[in-house]
Amino acid sequence: MDLPVAVPVACAAMGSLRGGLVALLVTFVGCGLAACGGSAEPAPKVPPPPPPAPEEAADPTWHAAQSRPAAPVEEEPPPPPVEKACAEPEFKEGATVSEAISAVDSCWKFQGIEPDVLAAPLKDPELFKPCKLQSAHKFQLRLAIWDGRVVGADVQSVNLPLKKCIETQVRGLKYAEQLKALNTVEYSF
Repeated sequence: MDLPVAVPVACAAMGSLRGGLVALLVTFVGCGLAACGGSAEPAPKVPPPPPPAPEEAADPTWHAAQSRPAAPVEEEPPPPPVEKACAEPEFKEGATVSEAISAVDSCWKFQGIEPDVLAAPLKDPELFKPCKLQSAHKFQLRLAIWDGRVVGADVQSVNLPLKKCIETQVRGLKYAEQLKALNTVEYSF
């Protein structure tokens, strides 16, 4: 075999390391093919499977099942989903926000109103004028709004008369945005 001698010759002819690597690769592949190139005796033939037994060949269902095409199965389309009519939620008087959320059935889809829009009436000083609100008074509130009206309110304040007045005032709010969806808003003063 004079192939390994060709490697240095090819490297010198190409003049680069890359060319030498390519020549080396060609040499090894060529040697591998020459070594595995053939065999003196042919590969043994695999005998065909034996013919079916006479009982299997005589069974009419055996042949019929293989030769008869399967009948197309007509599937009925699934019925359209029945949309459940959502019952109007019933909010009890003086409910908290959690109670208002619990009163709304899950079948109602959420339609959000921007928090800034919901908080806008709360920023109006005229709303809290009957409460004689002063700069020293502090409170936090959370409202649940359904169909333009307040259906749940949580008011937190250390001043109990102020807390009752604020709760009365915010429960009387009416919003122009009337959606059959529950929205919540938080506000602090």
